[in-house]
Amino acid sequence: MTHVLLDRNLAAASGLKRRLRRWGMTSGWFNPQEDGTCWPGILDCDLVLAAAEAAACPVPHPGDPMAPVILLGVSGPVLLSRNAWQGLPQNEPDDGLLRAAIQHALEQSAILHQEADAEGDKEEFLAYLSHELRSPLTAAKTSLEVLSAELAELDTGDDRSRERRHLLAILERNLGRLQRSVEWNQEMLVSSLGADKLHLGDMAVPELEVMLAQRFTMQMDPVARNCTVHTDPVALVQLLRQLGRALAADRPRAVQVLLMTPSGGPRGGLRLTLAAGPENTTTPDTRRVELVSARHSIGSRRRELAALVQHVSSASLAARLGVELAVEEDRIHLTLPEVDTTTEALLRNPA
Repeated sequence: MTHVLLDRNLAAASGLKRRLRRWGMTSGWFNPQEDGTCWPGILDCDLVLAAAEAAACPVPHPGDPMAPVILLGVSGPVLLSRNAWQGLPQNEPDDGLLRAAIQHALEQSAILHQEADAEGDKEEFLAYLSHELRSPLTAAKTSLEVLSAELAELDTGDDRSRERRHLLAILERNLGRLQRSVEWNQEMLVSSLGADKLHLGDMAVPELEVMLAQRFTMQMDPVARNCTVHTDPVALVQLLRQLGRALAADRPRAVQVLLMTPSGGPRGGLRLTLAAGPENTTTPDTRRVELVSARHSIGSRRRELAALVQHVSSASLAARLGVELAVEEDRIHLTLPEVDTTTEALLRNPA
């Protein structure tokens, strides 16, 4: 059985514990200390690999020590099995063993192979993990930049300064390993989700990072092309650019998009479906795009969605394109205008 260790600082951690129980997984607290630390002396609970290395201790797991463990912190998950930490050199854990541990967790995980109450729950949690995997890199890089600057100011050439430099070197090595681990994890998770590639891009913003998972399905061609990109905070404006290009080229007949918010995970998920136009037409006409909830009723989040509509409607690109958005009983309607040469130029080269 898969065990999930949650960070006490994680938003809505109690609610997530209930969902994990419903999905057939046990859970516990990742940082039991009252001061919020994972292990004594480790204050940044997001640098879990550095913490495990510095503490040189295995990850606790109730029952089977070989069972997979997921560490779910405020900056993202790390998948591993307890025994992988045993016997590793204290300062240089072997990447091959780490990979094997992660692969073991994925292969044995109840998320992937144990029947859940609903297939959507399994996909929802996988999508959440995939989205959160990028966040530790941003957090770790920021922490290292701050720490490096502080150490430079405190460096007096004595033994204590040398210890600080040694700690910084360990953290930098862990950051490199974390980078490789995240990239490899994303390949595994994307493969599990049925996508071909995961493109990170360089537009991610820590405060508001939105994943745009876009699937094009050709009506006349059974071959589906899949990709995932990160957009900037004006997520739907970027989405309009993607949809506009597709409409202008009249390539896809159906487009499915999943938007996810970084802090709330699956609860902020929206599924967008682009209605297909008339068959065998080469001239794109007005399309109506419906944003419907991936798992839950939109009615419970009407205020949030109304604010989203107002925000997107005020965006300059959306206004110039004449895009209309409206909230109805159970969905948001987004109407795109006919795509002509001028509109296509705006979509490809927005101001």
